Amino acid sequence: MSPIDALKSEAAALRERQNAAGLLLKHSDALEIVAKKHGYSNWRACCAILAAAPPSPTETPNDQIAQTPALAEEPRASVPVDAQQFDRYVGFYQIGRLIFVAVTRLADRFFFQFTGQPEVEIYPESPNEFFAKVIGAKVVFSIDEEGATRGLVLHQNGLERHGYKVDESVVQASRAALAERISNNTPDPEREAPLRRNIEGLIKGQPTLDDMAPALAAVTNKQWPAIQKQFQGAGALISLVFEKVDDRGWDAYIAAFENKVIKFLIGPLDSERKIQGLVMYPAPDEALVGRIKANTPDPDREAPLRRNIDGLIKGQPVHDDMAPALSALASTQWPAIQKQFQGAGALRSLIFKRVDERGWDAYVATFENRRIEFLIAPLDSDKKVQGLLMRPALE
Repeated sequence: MSPIDALKSEAAALRERQNAAGLLLKHSDALEIVAKKHGYSNWRACCAILAAAPPSPTETPNDQIAQTPALAEEPRASVPVDAQQFDRYVGFYQIGRLIFVAVTRLADRFFFQFTGQPEVEIYPESPNEFFAKVIGAKVVFSIDEEGATRGLVLHQNGLERHGYKVDESVVQASRAALAERISNNTPDPEREAPLRRNIEGLIKGQPTLDDMAPALAAVTNKQWPAIQKQFQGAGALISLVFEKVDDRGWDAYIAAFENKVIKFLIGPLDSERKIQGLVMYPAPDEALVGRIKANTPDPDREAPLRRNIDGLIKGQPVHDDMAPALSALASTQWPAIQKQFQGAGALRSLIFKRVDERGWDAYVATFENRRIEFLIAPLDSDKKVQGLLMRPALE
C-alpha cells in the first residue's frame, strides 16, 4: 500500500467512525483532517508531496534493508566542496509521518538535525555525499536532472532511511499540531493497540515484529535477550493507563503488572502504521519523582562518570566501574564508542544538567573540540554503573 493509499484508508476509517457516532463527515473533509493530522497544509499538498517522494524505509523489502552495507563504518576523508553549492541541500526533509531532518549551513560548515535531537556536523566526501564524525552515519542527497534536490538517504547501522524535501510550512504545521497535542495532552488513538500487542509479546516472550518499522525490528531482534531480562518477572498485565504526550510527541503509558510497574514510551507510527520507536523502563517511584522535581543529582555517580570519561580519553574502558552487563556491552561496542569519541580532545568542564524521567543523571562535558552529553544510570548495590550513554550536546 502506498503512503497516499494508506492516508485514504485512514480517512475512510475516520469517516466511518464519525458517521457511526451520528456525526456526518464528508469524504473530502475526512481527507483534509487526515492530511493536517500528518503535518500537511491540505490534502492537495499532501498528495503532491507524497507523489514526488522516494520510497520510505517501510516500502523497502526487509531483506534489502538487512543487506545494506554499513557505509558509515568505513574510513572517511573530507574533500573540498564549494560551501555556497551546499545551499541547494539546505532545508527540511521528511522521514516518516512526523519526523523531519533540518539541513543547514554556517559559513563553510554543514549540519543536519533530526526533530528533537542535537545538531550534528557533516563533512563532504563528494559533492552530494557527507559523513558525520560524532555518530556513524552518512547522508547522500539525491539530485534530479535539473539539478534540484529531491531528497536524501541516511545510512546508519546498516540501514537506510529515505527523506524527501518539503516546504518549511509543512514542518511548521506539524510542529503546531504537536504543540496542540502536547497542550491538550491528547494521545494518538492509533498507538495504544500496537503497544498492547507488544506488551502481550513481552509476556509471551516473543517480539511483535509485525508491528515494527524495519529499523526498530532490527534493533529489537538484536537486543531481545536484554529486553526479556528487563521485563522478567513482571507477570500479567493489570492495567495500561495513558500518562502524557512528551515534548517529542511520544505517548507515555504506565503499565501495572502483577509484580512491576513499567513506563512505556511509544513514538509516532510511520505511513504503514508501524512503530518507529518504543522504550520501556521502571516507572518512577515517589523518591525519584521528588528527585526529578528538585533536579538533584546522585552524588555517587559523578566520580565513576569522570573516570569513564578519562578512560575514553586514554582509549581504555574502565571495566572496574561497570556492572557485568555494561562491561560486556562496552567490550563489544568499544571500537564504535572510540570512533564516536574520536577527536574530542581534553576535558575542559563537566556540568550537571538534569535528572531525566528514568532517574538517569545528565551531564554536559565540554572538551577541546566538542561538547558531549553523558547520561549515567543508577548505580547497582556494588556502586557499579549499570548504564552509560553519550551523545552530541544540544547547544
